[in-house]
Amino acid sequence: MTSSQHGRQERFQAAFERASIGMAHFDPSGLWLRANSFLGALLGHDVKALVGQRIHDIAHPDDLAIEQQAIARVLAGEASSYNVDKRIIRPNGEIIHIKISASLVRDDQDHPDFFLAMIQENPRRGASVGVRRALDRLSQQVQHAPLAVVEWNRDFRISRWSDEAARLFGWSAAETLGRSSAELGFVFDQDISVVENSVARMLVSPDQRNIVRVRNRTRDGRVLDCEWYSSVALDRRGRIESILSLVLDVTEKRRAEEEHGRLLERVQQSAAREHALLRDVLASVTEGKLRLCDRREDLPAPLPFCENAVALTPKQGIVDLRRQAEKLAIECGFPDTRWHDLSTAVSEAAMNAVVHAGGGFGQVCVSTPDTIQVRIVDHGAGISIDQLPKATLRRGYTTAGTLGHGLWLVLNTIDRFYLLTGGEGTTVVLEQDLRPIEPNWIDHVKAL
Repeated sequence: MTSSQHGRQERFQAAFERASIGMAHFDPSGLWLRANSFLGALLGHDVKALVGQRIHDIAHPDDLAIEQQAIARVLAGEASSYNVDKRIIRPNGEIIHIKISASLVRDDQDHPDFFLAMIQENPRRGASVGVRRALDRLSQQVQHAPLAVVEWNRDFRISRWSDEAARLFGWSAAETLGRSSAELGFVFDQDISVVENSVARMLVSPDQRNIVRVRNRTRDGRVLDCEWYSSVALDRRGRIESILSLVLDVTEKRRAEEEHGRLLERVQQSAAREHALLRDVLASVTEGKLRLCDRREDLPAPLPFCENAVALTPKQGIVDLRRQAEKLAIECGFPDTRWHDLSTAVSEAAMNAVVHAGGGFGQVCVSTPDTIQVRIVDHGAGISIDQLPKATLRRGYTTAGTLGHGLWLVLNTIDRFYLLTGGEGTTVVLEQDLRPIEPNWIDHVKAL
């Protein structure tokens, strides 16, 4: 070997070892003869341990034939080199994709001597395979999802029909693929417009969620209430590529809702009858004094002339409101017993607003010279209506949620007591006339 040949060999050896790509020699049987450090790192093997093994030893079992067939074609003279993509298994069990480009080197007698191979990782192939596997997994999950899954193409024809869709509606995938909902006839006639409006919304605003409830016919003629949750996939031009719909059978839910609605209506009707009966009974036993109101419109309108409203708090307001009522009653010529009774009723009603609701406001109005009206409003939790009979008829009865003793006392000192109460608070309107109202029984006695 001349010095120039020796220099070229050293330069080749240095380039072989320092190459930033895997390089190797292996004989026609696939036995590794030499490998550079880059290849050792790529394959996960020590270079010295790699020499003496066969290239097929680290190949994925499913890819063994790929390279064996390529080598056989080169050795048969059909080609001088080959390129293959295959998978190899690292010692830690990791599978990677590699690309091998190998050329056959012949000896002086033109016999096959060894292959010179350049080997590098093929991440794109690995990624594409990974994507394909992920899509396969997703497709399987969609196919076996607990909700029915129906996919439509851009022409609104069925392109996917899951197992649950087949179970729910009765048609197999083979019977539905490529067909439209109109061809299947599984949308209830009266709900076709709902579907058409839903499609129109998707065409105008494909990025919006689309949820509709429609009735669907099954293959055997049953009618189901279904909720359709649809989303749109767009192509690169922003056009609809496909629509994916998840379908939930809510037939039993709808029936339960309807039954709940019927029960609720009966309960409300019963409660209204009981409330009306309670209102009439309380009005009767109080000689028409206590008047339960269902709406704000049932309260009497404020009388023409009103004093400034008075804030009612735990520290002030009750005395001021009472004095306003006393002053107006005296000015209107109310007898002492009448304005004293009015004063007592105002004090009790205002005290209950403070004690049970934390406060509110009161206002005194007058219709000269016949009637004094006091309106007291709070925003507490309201008075429990079912406690009113006891509070009305039993002296000294009291609970934290009712007017208690104050109610009994107010009813015995006032002519008319209007009460509107509920979750948003309580409004009490007290009215006292210049002259007392004679009880109804007196009229009956006079008529005898």
